[in-house]
Amino acid sequence: MEYVDKGPKGASAVIFIHGYPDSWRSYEQVLELWPDDMRAIAMSLRGFGDSSKPAVGYSLKGQAADVLALMDHLDIGTAVIVGHSMGSLIASTFSSSYPDRTRAAVLIATMPTLMNTPDVQALWDDAVSTLEDPLDPAFVREFQESTVARPVPVDFMNKIITESLKAPAWVWRDMLGSFVHGNFEAAIVETKAPILFIWGSEDWMVTADARNTLSAIAAKPEMLVVAGAGHSLHWEDPAFMTGVIADYARLSAQ
Repeated sequence: MEYVDKGPKGASAVIFIHGYPDSWRSYEQVLELWPDDMRAIAMSLRGFGDSSKPAVGYSLKGQAADVLALMDHLDIGTAVIVGHSMGSLIASTFSSSYPDRTRAAVLIATMPTLMNTPDVQALWDDAVSTLEDPLDPAFVREFQESTVARPVPVDFMNKIITESLKAPAWVWRDMLGSFVHGNFEAAIVETKAPILFIWGSEDWMVTADARNTLSAIAAKPEMLVVAGAGHSLHWEDPAFMTGVIADYARLSAQ
């Protein structure tokens, strides 16, 4: 498993789980701004980035088990689990499955389900369900650029495209196929740790009703909606997002 471990080994840990079909580099700008006295681990999930690409294990529970294995490998007892988009679904699955290892969760651009999102269904039906190698870089760029509502640095977006192309077509299919028709409310209900929800007001994947549904069913919710932001908020304003996540993580450690 590819991962980056930054900060003092004895400090409270924050685990960053990327979205679809990214890698740990989704958080590269955040890590560059991360406080020196806090520990941050950003991982590339199974099948993505430069992590290995075995034939099985692409369910949300399988990926959550990989997060646990990484924590065990690094001798981390509990952590704040941060997830973006697909990573938020893995983070909530982890938090509900391993409550004794979860200090708090930060769910960025999460959703209760994708079944009522026509554009996501179209992405699956018209593109990903029949995707074959080699991947078309133009298709990957179109998808990734659709997740931002505000400009991001060109060099950074190019890096995201390069990382996304590292996942073979069958990983794109298996991972999206594992959750495109799922309902994720149960994991939120079963998570007893505090949850900070962060959404962009211009996120085409998550409606206001969906945001309110999740905030209403969480045991200990906090909700932040960033005006003018899209689905990939941490790409658009990494300084703001770093500050919000770091502050929340510090509070959870008290």
